[in-house]
Formats: sequence, C-alpha cells, structure tokens
Amino acid sequence: MNARTISVTAAIAVLLLAGCTPTPPTTPSTPSEPGGTTGSEVEADCLVGTWDLDVANYREQSEAYLTELAIPLQDFRMEGSQTLIFTASGIVELDTDVTSGGTIVVEGFVGPISATATSVHTGDWSRDGDALGLEHWAVVSETSSTTDGAPEGITGVDFADVPSITVLCDETSLFLQAPGAPLGSYWTRR
Repeated sequence: MNARTISVTAAIAVLLLAGCTPTPPTTPSTPSEPGGTTGSEVEADCLVGTWDLDVANYREQSEAYLTELAIPLQDFRMEGSQTLIFTASGIVELDTDVTSGGTIVVEGFVGPISATATSVHTGDWSRDGDALGLEHWAVVSETSSTTDGAPEGITGVDFADVPSITVLCDETSLFLQAPGAPLGSYWTRR
C-alpha cells in the first residue's frame, strides 16, 4: 500500500471518529414547558430514555463530507445500529454494532476497505441548557475488525474525548453535534 492510500484512510478515520455535522436538514424542536415544571426538569425528561441512531442519515452526511473533501472513496456504505441510553440518574450508555466501507480509488491502488465495530461505552452525563456534558467515558466491551488499509473507527458516532456536545431534543427526536465537527447525529426515541 502506498503513502497516498494511507493518508486517505487516515483522513476517513479522522472524519468519522468525531460524530460531527453540517447544517442539519431538520432540527428537533425545543419541548414546550408544561405548567408546573421548570425548564431544567423539561430538558432532563426530554433526554432520558433510549434512542436509536438514524444510520441512513449519518451515512448520507458522511458520504457528502467525503465527497466535499475529495476523498477517493466510492460506494460508501454504513449499516448496523447504534443505541444511546440516558438514565435519570445521570448514566449514559452507547451500544454500537456498525460496519462501514467502500472502495478506495487512487493512482496505483483500487481496493475495498471495511471496518466493523461492536462495542458498549458508558459514562456520566449532565445537561446545562443546550450543552450535554460527558464525563468518565469508559469502554465496557469492544471488538473491531478492518480490512487491510481500512482505518479503525469509521463506524458510527463516537463520544470519546468529547466533553461537551450541543443537544436538541423533543418527545421523539434528538440531535447531537460535537463542537467544530462536520457531522451530526439524529436519533429517534424507542
């Protein structure tokens, strides 16, 4: 494998590790405050629960961003699932089972790349307005596999080393965006 192929796959890893976003096509509305509760109680109630990643949307954003960067990856695919669980006691869990890949096309090299990750991560969460804080992020279990030349970590949203995330949610929809990141993630309540 040549140096160009390695730099291309490294760029893909950087892109998809951060769980980032361009301008979102739709944004969940801010929940209305029912009588008798404070804003913080409404916000906490909005986030608590089980959420499934819109993998198709995240794949579309990833592919558009790769194209914008002129990354020579064709037939990009991302499939599987990610689930976020926020408890009222301040625990968050991210369950991942995602496979991503495509075909790298550079001078002197054409070949498929693929990465699969199955993992469970946990941490503590807190919320201050539209900012979601994550602390004590830890790996509970993790397995991954890649083809030659494929970077690890091109498999869905990852919150490691992201201490604060913009969060918008309502009864059924959740949007998360890491500061300065080019992709975002949309989630649907179970």
